[in-house]
Amino acid sequence: MKDGERQIKDFLEKCGQLRRCKFIMATTHIKEVLTAIAASETLYGLFAEVTKDFDYISAKRSCLSVSGEGFAQRWKVVLPAQPADRLAFVFCLLAEFDRGTMNLNDFLQRYFPEDGSYSSSFRSFCNAVIAPFEEIVRQLAEDDEDVSAEAVQNAADPERARDITAFSLILARERDVISASAMSASDKGDGLAMLDGLEDALKGGRTGAAEAILRGYDYYSACHGGFSRLTEQLAALRGNGNG
Repeated sequence: MKDGERQIKDFLEKCGQLRRCKFIMATTHIKEVLTAIAASETLYGLFAEVTKDFDYISAKRSCLSVSGEGFAQRWKVVLPAQPADRLAFVFCLLAEFDRGTMNLNDFLQRYFPEDGSYSSSFRSFCNAVIAPFEEIVRQLAEDDEDVSAEAVQNAADPERARDITAFSLILARERDVISASAMSASDKGDGLAMLDGLEDALKGGRTGAAEAILRGYDYYSACHGGFSRLTEQLAALRGNGNG
């Protein structure tokens, strides 16, 4: 097992231990979950990316909601709909518990009152908050073998994932054309480098950069006999509702 895989497995185990632990040990296990993230280059990169532009203050206002007034007042936690935002929100929430800027006991009694006991409240919290948090990373690790912010976004947007797959197939065929051509090794390298840059831009949603690279690639193709129909192929893909 590679180090990255072992670290992700350790994180998932720590989440499981948090869900199963006694309430009195909750803060210790929360710290261990956060430590497992910090110890994994892959997970650290994932959470750095999903929290980069995440507005946690605004998310708290919408996710920690209240209804009713007086004794009829009810508080509840509503996790963000998008998996990337869900990861970011729960991560920030756990960090608050760990730093002590939010008291776990008070939070549980307010949002998960159950029968009034901390143990029951904590169990409900784990089922409603920790389990979905853990499952997003587990699915990425088991299904996609790609634990990244981009993979989280694709999981939330199946249409975009299909687009990226179609783009990748077209670019793979284009690479085969270049590799099988009579061009020099240097010229082949130039073309393949542009395709790599184009694929990165398309996957990253950087439309302006993708169009600039594609214009350069069209010129490259023209200089080598006009072999490529890549622009037309990508335009046709978008025209069919895939872009």
